Amino acid sequence: MSVSMKDLFGRREAIAAYVSLRNSLANHLDGPGLTLRQAAGSFSRHDAGDGFSAGCRRAEQIRIGIEVPLVDLGPLEGGFGVANLVPAWVPVDLRDHRGRPRTLEGVLVRSKMTDEDFPLQPWHTFYDWNFFVHVDPQYKYLVSEIAAEHNTKKVFGSDQARDIIECEWDSAFVPLEALPQENSRVWMMGRWIYDCGHAEKGRHRTELHPLLAIASFRSEGILFPGNRGPTQANNAVLYISPRGGYIQQAVNDQDFVFELPLPPRPSASAAPLSKVVPTKGVLPVEPIFTPFPESAPRSFLVTIPLKNLSPAPVEYGAVVSAGWSDPEGTETTRTKRFRITIEKIVARSIPPLNPAPRWLFLICVNGRWHKRELSHPETLLNEPVELTLHDDDEIRITACGFQRRGISGFMGQESGVANELVGKPSTLDNAKSAAGKMARALAKTTVFGAGIPTSFSNDPIDLFLKTHKPVEEGRFEARSADNRSRHPIPGAKSYEVHYRIQRI
Repeated sequence: MSVSMKDLFGRREAIAAYVSLRNSLANHLDGPGLTLRQAAGSFSRHDAGDGFSAGCRRAEQIRIGIEVPLVDLGPLEGGFGVANLVPAWVPVDLRDHRGRPRTLEGVLVRSKMTDEDFPLQPWHTFYDWNFFVHVDPQYKYLVSEIAAEHNTKKVFGSDQARDIIECEWDSAFVPLEALPQENSRVWMMGRWIYDCGHAEKGRHRTELHPLLAIASFRSEGILFPGNRGPTQANNAVLYISPRGGYIQQAVNDQDFVFELPLPPRPSASAAPLSKVVPTKGVLPVEPIFTPFPESAPRSFLVTIPLKNLSPAPVEYGAVVSAGWSDPEGTETTRTKRFRITIEKIVARSIPPLNPAPRWLFLICVNGRWHKRELSHPETLLNEPVELTLHDDDEIRITACGFQRRGISGFMGQESGVANELVGKPSTLDNAKSAAGKMARALAKTTVFGAGIPTSFSNDPIDLFLKTHKPVEEGRFEARSADNRSRHPIPGAKSYEVHYRIQRI
C-alpha cells in the first residue's frame, strides 16, 4: 500500500520523509489490517495509563518493614516501597503476550544519562540513558496522557502537554557511539510498558523500556563510491541489541525496517547512492536498500534482515548513508573538513584541593560522545573530532552528567531477585520474598549499612547545547548557564566548555 502517513497526519520537523502506511503499522498490535479510518482513530488517542489494571500495585497493597530507607524515589501515591518495584515495569497491552516491541519515530528533545535509579540488579546494571521523544502523530497512541503532561513539564517547563514519551536503555548495554544527540530525528523500537514506580493522579506513564533498536539521523558529507569527493548525505547511526537490562528481547524474530531520507537532489541526472560502514565488527547480514517511491526516490527503506538468523547476533551496529551521484564533482565543492577540539571543562563548583566530588561528564560533538571523570575545577580534555560537513550542516555540541554521591559506587550489585519479578505481574508472596532480598543487599552498602539516610539520586549538572554553522572558526568559551538544553534541571550545577573549531 503506497498511502503515506504524511497524507493522514502530516509530519513535524521531518527530513523530507515519507512513510508507507504498511510500514508504520508493522509493529502496531492491530497490524496492517486496519482501514485508514480505523488507523486514524486508533493513532489519535492517548493511552489511558491504567497501569494498575495491567499489574502495577498500589503502595498500600504490600506493607513490609524494610530496615533500610527507601526514600527520594519520586512523587508517588501512598509512599514508596516494594509495591513500586515488584513489578517495576509491566506490558501496557495484556493482549500482547509475546511482548512484541513497538516502533516510534519523532524528534529527540532531551538525551541524557539519568542521575537517579534504583541501584540493584536486575533493576539496573548502570544508570539508564533517557531519551525524551516528541513523537510523530501516528505514534500518539503510545503516550499515556499522564506521560505527556509529566514529560512536557520536565523537558519544557510547560503545562501545555505535548506528545513526548520517555524511552530508556540501561547504559551498561548501549555503546556511546550509538547514543543519539538532542535535536536528532530518531527511529526506535522497544518494549512498551507502564512504569509502576511513577503513579500520578492514579495513572501511569508509558515508556519504551528497554529499547531494542535505535537509528538516529544526522547530515554529514560522505564519500560514496564513484564520486570524486565527499557530498551531502543523510546518515543513520543504527544499533540493535537484545541486551536491555532487566529483560532480554529477541532480535531474530523479525526484520527491522526504517526510512532513510535522501538529501535534496542536486541535479536531474543524479542517481541515489547508499553506503554501509559497520561499527561493531563484521555484519552478520548486509542492509537492503529499497528506493521509495521507486519511480522518483525521496528515500530508502532500509531493511536489516535478521528474521530467523541463527545464531542471533548479540549486537548489530552500522552507519548507513544515503546520497546522490556527483559525476561532475560540483557538489564536492560544497563540503569542507573541520576539526572540533573540546579543550577543557571548567567546573568551578569542584573544590580545587578535594577530588571527592567527582563528576561523571559526557560531552558530544555531532554524535561522537566522550565520557570522563572530572575531579578538578579545570580538566583538560583535548578531545578532537574530525567532520566532513556540507554548507547546510551544523556543528552541534551537547553535554550531560552528574556529580556522584556514594550510592553510585554500588550501582549494579546483585540483589538475588529474579528478572521476571521485575518485568511482569507477580504474586504477593514473590514480592515479599523479593523485599527481604532487597533489604539484605542494601544493608551491605557503606551508605545504608552505616545508617546514613540517603537517596538514590546523584547531583545533576546542567544540560548543555551549542550549535555553529560550518563557517565559524576560532576558540570559544560557552557557559552552560547560558546554553542550557530546554528547561533547566532544578539545582543543576553549571560549568564552562572551552573548545576550538578549525578548518583542515
